[in-house]
Amino acid sequence: MESLHLYHTIDIKTDSLPIIKPEELFRGTYPNNSYVRFRGVIRQVRDPELIGPLQPNKLTQLNAMKERVLLQVELFPFATEWAKDRYYANCGAIEPFDNNRKRSQSHANGKVEKRVKMSVEDDKADVSPVRLSKDLNSSLINVYVYEDQSKFVKNDAFKVNTAFDFVGVFDVSKTERNVDEFEREEGALLHCCDAVKMTPLAMIQPHQRFSFYQEINQNNQSIRDHCLKYWSEQTDQKLEISKVREMLIHYLAESLLGDTVGAEYLVLCLLSRVYTRVNDSSPLGNISINLQLGWNVSKADSDAFILSINDRIKEVVPLFSELQVAVQDLNCRDLIPHKDYTTDCLLTGALQLPNGTTLTLNETSLSTGKLDEKGYKNINAVQSLISKMQLPYDFQYFSLEFPQDISIISVSASKSIFSSLLHIPVQSGQLSSRVLHEPGALRSMLECFRMYLVSMRELEVTMGNEQADMAEKYYVNRRKEDNSVTSDDLDRWLRLARLQAISQGADHVSNACWERVVELECIRSQRCVQLTLKRPSILFGGAVVYIGASTVTYFTLYKPKTTDDFIQHLDNFKRRHIFDENAAKYDKAIDLDEKIMGISLLRRYLLRSCRGDVLEIAAGTGRNLCYYPKSVKQLTFTDFSNGMMEQLKKKKEFEQAVSSVDRCNCHVMCAEELGFPDQSFDTVIDTFGLCSMVDAQRALEEMQRVCRKDGKILLLEHGQSHYMWLSSLLDKFAGVHAKAWGCQWNRDILALVENAGLEIEDIKRFHFGTTYYIVARPTQRIDK
Repeated sequence: MESLHLYHTIDIKTDSLPIIKPEELFRGTYPNNSYVRFRGVIRQVRDPELIGPLQPNKLTQLNAMKERVLLQVELFPFATEWAKDRYYANCGAIEPFDNNRKRSQSHANGKVEKRVKMSVEDDKADVSPVRLSKDLNSSLINVYVYEDQSKFVKNDAFKVNTAFDFVGVFDVSKTERNVDEFEREEGALLHCCDAVKMTPLAMIQPHQRFSFYQEINQNNQSIRDHCLKYWSEQTDQKLEISKVREMLIHYLAESLLGDTVGAEYLVLCLLSRVYTRVNDSSPLGNISINLQLGWNVSKADSDAFILSINDRIKEVVPLFSELQVAVQDLNCRDLIPHKDYTTDCLLTGALQLPNGTTLTLNETSLSTGKLDEKGYKNINAVQSLISKMQLPYDFQYFSLEFPQDISIISVSASKSIFSSLLHIPVQSGQLSSRVLHEPGALRSMLECFRMYLVSMRELEVTMGNEQADMAEKYYVNRRKEDNSVTSDDLDRWLRLARLQAISQGADHVSNACWERVVELECIRSQRCVQLTLKRPSILFGGAVVYIGASTVTYFTLYKPKTTDDFIQHLDNFKRRHIFDENAAKYDKAIDLDEKIMGISLLRRYLLRSCRGDVLEIAAGTGRNLCYYPKSVKQLTFTDFSNGMMEQLKKKKEFEQAVSSVDRCNCHVMCAEELGFPDQSFDTVIDTFGLCSMVDAQRALEEMQRVCRKDGKILLLEHGQSHYMWLSSLLDKFAGVHAKAWGCQWNRDILALVENAGLEIEDIKRFHFGTTYYIVARPTQRIDK
């Protein structure tokens, strides 16, 4: 094809060439053998073939053998409306045609005119625009790329899911279309004259020469300079990167119920990309996040939230897709590409996204159901995309994984079903004011946000030795405090530190970046703990069993004999006797109850706050032993029952505790008279012990006395309910329960804590208010 060979020898202004639009293909807008351009993503790559003198035809006109590859390209998929409008806004005009003479093609510069040599028969057949069949897919273009034809791209660079700006010769001639291999292909045909790999910046500023993008992406400073220049043109004011970052966080927070912490994580996710891979399954640089709305959110509220966040994201990113994650959708939709051997075509899937796309997963409608074979493959494909940034392609007899690079944001009521996500519980906050009021100001700032995201994403950031040492020391200290911390946590912190530096437009990870990551992760961790403690699945079920059992007992016994006298005369001697008798069977008797009611979970989260020298009051059989973090230096256990203490010492967890701390002591003593000097301990703990003490207030005063000024007192107790009817029920059976277990379960815990003078930092109540989770600190000294 003469047009193909002359492309690089004549000065063609590509920005004046017509752009292929899907809707125009059916109308016959584009004439045969004319230069056109389009932007697309490669969906399929055929095997290369050799052509030349042995296969002569009027389209090739080659004097030597050359390699060519057939690509199937989809026109600009998943582009947001503003990105499409910007790209199609500058379309070259389609030239008029005269069927009574040979066609001449005039180029935009007006300097060059070429004539296509063809026979009279071919001329009549090919000179006019040709309409494509309605049966063809108008969004697909079949592109021939020829060896050494493109200046900037080699043939081996044309890979699946890679986006390019193509310039080529449009072809609907019968000569090429009748070749057997094309009979099964969908879409139009184009012979590629040149191609440029699409960059994010080309989405903001399309139709520029390749050298324009090259100059901007030379280094970090050139990227920053271009940003600042672009912002000043858009807003007529001098904006700094920090200011645009702050305003973007604020803008996104408006759709996150005012949650600026969640918005900051969202910005980091939008900036993330895979900058390298350790191996095929270990990408570096990217993060995926899960926004958790809370288990009690209504369907209307979750739908409104997702609509709001999607609208905001689509305003600032050029490529966007959303996916409904529900059993029915997973079983029915084609999420992964699969080979159709009947037509010998690779059919695309909803997850086959261009690199740089932002994908939101809506998990709020996920309910119990059964996945079929397709659903199982689909959910594994989503997980593979999140954890490895690889998408499996189903070839029926085998599967291959191809790399992708996208930003993934999941929205769910509680914890996502997918692992490897950064879980962020959303908490409503109060924004000082709306940053953007007027439509004109909003449009200008949206331009700034778009340039910020696509430009900062390209920065290359390094981490110095000082910051690496800081990260390593922080990881080691956290491991000592909490043995659940792993190398995966360190990897996440390092990724976030790099993204913090990128978000601030820096070249290196600074101490401030690392400190901000630590601060964000502490906030996120606290939110996760709070959300976990509010999970209804175990705790609500435990409360139902708890109340149900009490109610059944009430109606079974109806009016039990009052045992108030027994409680009044229940001194330490009698209590000790009851606990000594129950010691051997104690664990077995309450194991099931604690599992059903989620008590083990509450123990675990309460003890996460332990540090330094720790004293546990009323340690019993040592049910807290396995929950102590490694930040504990010294452990001291006390209990007034010899039998209980012997059971504690027999446990293997006790042996592990002895070996993991500097010193571990056990003492048989009453909580009301602790034999330790003032301010001896950093943390004092009591779990379900106040109910078994003769003078519970005096015991709390003793805990306060031995706790250091900056220490904490951690309590997990049971007592009176929020509800009068339940408290009455507990009162009714308090004597029966005390006689069996030495425990008075109807005490007013809050009154005891307040009367003892403790300052409460945090309090939560579970099981209809009967279980108290209290974090307190000493405020005054009590003399004996």
